[in-house]
Amino acid sequence: MVQHAEAGTALRLYVRKSTGMAKCLRADGHFLAFVEGPYPNDSIRDPLRRDCLLPIGNGIGITGLLPFASNHRNAKLAWSIKESARCLINDLKGALSCIADKQVKIGTRLDINQLLEDEIKAVYLAAIDDSNH
Repeated sequence: MVQHAEAGTALRLYVRKSTGMAKCLRADGHFLAFVEGPYPNDSIRDPLRRDCLLPIGNGIGITGLLPFASNHRNAKLAWSIKESARCLINDLKGALSCIADKQVKIGTRLDINQLLEDEIKAVYLAAIDDSNH
């Protein structure tokens, strides 16, 4: 993790230094990084307009899911992470605390089929309940 704070601003980057070019990063954590996106043609509004949202991811992929899960009124976040990356959970504790409905697995994989079945049942039961009122 690299963090640089100046004048009240901060940018935190998570880089896995195990393979490829990332393996060559200096131990002191100082390096030039370019940040890109979001792009004007990428619509982030479409997923937020749905009745329910089930963002599923693992590892560092959480960074792309958190904005959706925390800005949707009916989101359930499903995230798995390796035991060796537990520090990411500690760093994201504040952001994760804003998401009421979440499943976080440490050291084990998510059962995607079970997650989807559970969500389909929940949505179906909610629709039946709504139609009875």
